[in-house]
Amino acid sequence: MKNILFDFGGVLVDLDMNTVNMGIQTYLGTTLQALYHRYSEVFDGFETGHLSEKEFVDAVAEMGLPKNKIVDIWNSMILGMPKKRIDFIQSLQGQYNIYLYSNINSFHEKEVNRVILKQHRMSLTQFRQLFDDTWFSHDIGFRKPNKEGFEYIIQQTGINPKETLFIDDTASYLEGAKAVGMHTVLHDTSFDIVDVFDGYLALVG
Repeated sequence: MKNILFDFGGVLVDLDMNTVNMGIQTYLGTTLQALYHRYSEVFDGFETGHLSEKEFVDAVAEMGLPKNKIVDIWNSMILGMPKKRIDFIQSLQGQYNIYLYSNINSFHEKEVNRVILKQHRMSLTQFRQLFDDTWFSHDIGFRKPNKEGFEYIIQQTGINPKETLFIDDTASYLEGAKAVGMHTVLHDTSFDIVDVFDGYLALVG
């Protein structure tokens, strides 16, 4: 492999979906997954930059969540990133072309920045500079699993998909990468990417 394309949340940043679900359950008696299934155009629209922060908050408030609680509940999933993962990404520099592709919205981008600044005195901008390039869905207008985002990345970089490994912790998100000819590995979040990366490389040759 010449190129490694990483997912962000769940692979490099630790997430806790239970806290989000607990917050939603408190007010609506349902889960984020159920809300997403019913209102996917709202959540997808925010992650692709087609809805503003105000439009997103207003739409979620109409679902029944208190407007002044939405951002806190939404951001509660972001736990942070161990220092060893920063060191790991740095260790890959020069060995591979390394990239980052994330389904992320502006609230989560700001929260990740806040958390890693507190944890490591490193801004999200500084972290992104460890990669050859990075793409956030709300900036580029595409989100996984759609193949258009992967086509965009290939167009931007000129990488050969057959020489590219995409690592994500969501099985459905691998489909777009497969559709453009990339190798894929489903990351098991019970393991740290630092500890299993070499095994992933061995899986795809």
